[in-house]
Amino acid sequence: MRTLWHALALLAKNEAFRAEVKEASDVETREDQPNNLQAQPTFQALQRLDHLFTGQQLYLSAYELAEINRWVRNDAGMGQIAEFWKALGVESKVKDGPSGGFMAAIGAVAIDAELRFRAWYEQSNQRPCNQLPNGQTILENHGFTLTRDETTVLAELNPGGKADNLCKEWFRSTWSGSPCTSLATAYPGWVHSNA
Repeated sequence: MRTLWHALALLAKNEAFRAEVKEASDVETREDQPNNLQAQPTFQALQRLDHLFTGQQLYLSAYELAEINRWVRNDAGMGQIAEFWKALGVESKVKDGPSGGFMAAIGAVAIDAELRFRAWYEQSNQRPCNQLPNGQTILENHGFTLTRDETTVLAELNPGGKADNLCKEWFRSTWSGSPCTSLATAYPGWVHSNA
């Protein structure tokens, strides 16, 4: 999933690449599937998308390519996620350009509201949410490596702020399931019995 998150951030960041991906996408109607699953990516579209992302050094599974195909073909498109990138102010805050770890982290927080809140909280309060090993932040604990400049971007994720609201809008327009089925990470108490 880390590569899919990185790909999402790349689509948010790069308008020209986003247009290429949209142009390469395609669907066919599969009558043998339930109504909400009838629009499926064509094999040729998956091949074209694979070629585009491989050119960016991102190697995605067929499932991940199909998700991207679905995202860019959605009526709402990628507008909110592109505005999210702009709202973060990455270009002005990250001097040497965003790292791969940052790109993956931004894609993950765009999808996962709880991870987004925790990343913002830690940056705003200059301390981890929980007592994580070695004083790590929630993003570090999940393997995302960010530079000092990149961590300053997280302050823009404030709940109810522009970046947060754009993520929520994008989520509602592209995800048919509940928010808990989109979590990028598993949280304590996430798996429980209903006994």
